[in-house]
Formats: sequence, C-alpha cells, structure tokens
Amino acid sequence: LFRSLWPTIEGGRLHEIDLYLIDDAIGAFIVEIKAIPIRFLEHFNADSMTVSNEKPKRSAIKQAQTQLYDLRSYIEGQGRYFPQTVATVLWTKISRKEWQQTWSKNKQALELGHGMLFREDIDSGTEHLRRQLTTIFQKPAIRQGSTPDVVPNLAIQELIEILGNKIGRAHV
Repeated sequence: LFRSLWPTIEGGRLHEIDLYLIDDAIGAFIVEIKAIPIRFLEHFNADSMTVSNEKPKRSAIKQAQTQLYDLRSYIEGQGRYFPQTVATVLWTKISRKEWQQTWSKNKQALELGHGMLFREDIDSGTEHLRRQLTTIFQKPAIRQGSTPDVVPNLAIQELIEILGNKIGRAHV
C-alpha cells in the first residue's frame, strides 16, 4: 500500500518533482521519472548524463536529489516535519539487465543502478516494487541510507495540508 502519492509537484522555488510517494512501512521517496531508451543514454554518472547528441546535463539522480533538498527546505521552512526521504530514478524504458550490460565497464554507473528503479520494478507487481524500494531506502544511489520505518500520520497530514491532496491514498 502506498499511503500517499503526489504526482508533479511544482511551484515557488521548487524544481518540478515527478513523483513523491510514501509507503506505509518503508518511508518516503522522491522519484525522477525518465522515459529514455538505453540506446539514447550516451553517458551517465552521479553528476551528469548525456542523452543522444544533446549537451551534458545534470544526471537524473542529481535532479532527484536537488528536488529532495528543495522540498525538504520548503516543508521545514514552514516549521513542519519532513519525513526521512530518499531520492531515486525510475527508468521506464530500461531494464536492469540492459543497464548492467550497457555500463558493464563503468563502475560508478553500475553502482548507481543499484539505487534506482527500472522497467521490471514497476511491471512485476506491488511486492516486487516494495522489495526494491526497501533496498533503495537502505542503500540509495547517492547519500546514506536509512532503516525503513513508518512515516507518522501527523507528518502525512501536514504534507497533505501543504502539498494538497492530489492523490491522498493509492493502492499500487
């Protein structure tokens, strides 16, 4: 059960957040969603990425981390509690195997892949996704991990007050 989902949070000085979700038993996640096939991803590391003949830009995981910092600052700036939250990326058009094969000679990209979600993570059902989210919460792509824990109801209610109730409860 994903207790709360906020798709597309934007406004003020926040960078657009693709998805903020809270799982009942695991914790909270900022998810940067990328629909890029692996063949178009020419370069990837913690700081930057290059997509087919475009100029290098901030990597997807760095984008998610920036969104996390901005949202934390925004919520805490209003004197509210911000739950332990992990930043990750969901590659909707890339499988974990494709990622590993493509970056087999790039140790950093391989390691970062362990802290991200791939196509099969969302196609294989709720239990699979929750196991992967638990792993990511414990060992995110960047920064330190945490022990999965329940997000207090009061924190969720405060987030709903601040962010609105786009999708207050969702079963995935």
